[in-house]
Amino acid sequence: MITKLGKLVHTNTLRFKLVVIMIANVLIPILLLGSISFYSIYSILQNNIEKGVQSRMKEIVHTMQSSLDNLGYASRQLTLDGDIGGRLEQYMNPTIPNNLKSDIQSDIESRLTLISYANQGLGAMYYFIPEQKLNLFETMLIKKNVNPMDFPVLRSEPVTLYQGPHPSIYLYSDNMVFSIIQEMTGNKNLPKTYVYIETNFKVFRDLFPKDAFGFHVNYLITDGSQHILYSDLAKTYPVNSQLTLADNKASQIVSKHGQKLFAERGEGDWSIVAVVDKNDLSNEIISWSTRYTLIAIGSLAISLLLAWMTWRIIHQKLHLLKNEIKMTADLQFDRPYVPMNIVEFDEVIDRFYLMRTKIRDLIIEVEEKEKNKRKLEVQKLKYQINPHFIHNTLNTIQWIARMHKQEEIVNLVSVFSRILHYNLGKEGEMVQIREEINALKDYVTLQKIRYNHHFQVDFHIDPLAEELIIVRFLIQPLVENAMYHGFADDDGQIHVRVFKESATFFIIEVEDNGQGMTLETKEKLLYAENDARKSGLGIGFNFVNQTIREYFGEQHTIDIHSEIGKGTLIRIRLPILSGGMTE
Repeated sequence: MITKLGKLVHTNTLRFKLVVIMIANVLIPILLLGSISFYSIYSILQNNIEKGVQSRMKEIVHTMQSSLDNLGYASRQLTLDGDIGGRLEQYMNPTIPNNLKSDIQSDIESRLTLISYANQGLGAMYYFIPEQKLNLFETMLIKKNVNPMDFPVLRSEPVTLYQGPHPSIYLYSDNMVFSIIQEMTGNKNLPKTYVYIETNFKVFRDLFPKDAFGFHVNYLITDGSQHILYSDLAKTYPVNSQLTLADNKASQIVSKHGQKLFAERGEGDWSIVAVVDKNDLSNEIISWSTRYTLIAIGSLAISLLLAWMTWRIIHQKLHLLKNEIKMTADLQFDRPYVPMNIVEFDEVIDRFYLMRTKIRDLIIEVEEKEKNKRKLEVQKLKYQINPHFIHNTLNTIQWIARMHKQEEIVNLVSVFSRILHYNLGKEGEMVQIREEINALKDYVTLQKIRYNHHFQVDFHIDPLAEELIIVRFLIQPLVENAMYHGFADDDGQIHVRVFKESATFFIIEVEDNGQGMTLETKEKLLYAENDARKSGLGIGFNFVNQTIREYFGEQHTIDIHSEIGKGTLIRIRLPILSGGMTE
C-alpha cells in the first residue's frame, strides 16, 4: 500500500506534474478572485444588511406611530364631543328615570360599537371614573382589579397617555397591546372621567415579527428617557432598566454584548430597538462563503478529473509506444500499423515505424549475407576435391582388383564409391531419411572393414519416418564422432534411432556405450563459439549444428546426455519438412 502511494505521489511522474498544473490553474484564480470578492462582497452584504434592517425599522416605527395616532383619533371622538359629555352627565344623574337612562346607555354603546367596527385595529374600550372605581359601557369583558393608570407610559400629553406594550385588559387574553387613556374635558359637572382604548392583539404581533429580516430578531421598546418598557431579552435587557443611546440621533446602530442594536426613534422620543446577534448578521456572508467554497471544491474536483483524463490519454499512447519498442527489441516486426489518432503522437509513431522497417531490412540483409556465407563455406568443403577425378580413379582401382580376383578390394571400393557419390553428389541438399540411412550403412561397412569389426552399429528406423526429408550428410558425423572419440575397448556399440514424435516433429538419436564426456566438454559443444568447436569431436558436431540452423531455423533442439564411463546420447528434434527447406 505504501509502495503504491509512493508511486502515486512520485514527483517525477507525468501524472503528478499534470495534477499539480491543473490544481494550480484552478486554485490561483480561485484564491485571487475569492480574496478580492470576499472583502468586496463582505462589505456590500454588511452594508446592505444594516441598511435593510434600518429601513425595515423605519417602517415599523411608522406603522406603530399610525397605530398610536389611530388610538388618539378614536379617543378624541369619545371625549371631545360635547354631546357625549352631556349624555354621560345625564346618565350619571341619579334623578333621571331608568327608561331614559337606558336610552342614553344604548346611544353611547352604539357609538362605541360604531367606532370599534370602523377601526379594525382597535380592541377593548370603555369609560372609567378612578375616584369611584367605576367602569362604564365596556365593549368586552374586562379583567377585575386592573387599574389602567398602572400601565407603562410610552408617551405623555396634558390630557392623554399613550401606554404599552402591556397585556390586554380583555378577560380572556394576555396578548400584548398598546393603549390610550384620554381625559374628558368640557363637562364641569362630571367627575374626572377617562376613556380607555387598546389596540387589537394583531397590531403588536404584526408590528414585531421575529423573522422579518431573514434572521431572528428580538425587540426592545423604550420611552423618552430611554427606560426599557418592553424587552424580548429580559435577562440581558431587563424592563425598567436604562438603555444608553445617543439622544440626538433618530437612527443609530450600537454594539453590545456580542449583538447589534438598531434603534429607531418615533414621535414623543420613544424608540424601538431591534437586537440582532452578530452571528445571525453574518449568516448571509457565511452562506455566500459556503457556496463559493463548494464551487471552488467542485472546480478543483473537475480539474483533478480533467488531469486524470489527460494523463490517461497520454499514458495509453505512451504505453502503446512502449509496447511497440519492446516488440521491436524482441525482433517482432509483423505488428500492423496502429494509428494513435493524435497528430503529435502519430508523427512519432510514423517515424518509429519507418525506423523499425529500416531495422528489419538491415537484419534481413545481415541474415541473408550470413546464410550465403555459410552456404559458400559448405560448398567450398564439398568442392575441394574434384568428384569426377575421384570416381574415375576408384573405378580404375576396382577394375584392376577384379582382374586380379581381389573381391574384398572390389567390395571395399564399391562401398567407398557409393559413399562419395552420396556425399559429393549434386542431386540436391535434401534427401529422404531412407537414403541418408543407406549411405550411413555403407559408411559403417567401410569403417568395419577398416577397424576389423571391433564395434557394432544397430539401426532402429521407424517405417513412418523413412520418407521424411532431411539434410544430406547430417547423421554420419555423429556416428563418426562416436567411433573415433567414444570407444576405448573393442566392444563398442552404437544405436541409431529415427522416429516420428508427432505430426510436426521427428527425433534422431545416436547413442554409444563409450567413454562419455565431462559436463565442461558438453557445455563447450552446445554453447561455445565456433572457434571452441573446431577441434577434436567438435568439428563434426559444429558441422551438424550449423547445417541444422541453416535448413531448419530456430525450431530445432539438440540435447546431449552423457556420463563418464557409461556413454553418450545425442538427441536432435527437427520439424517435419513438406518438401524442400523451410521458409
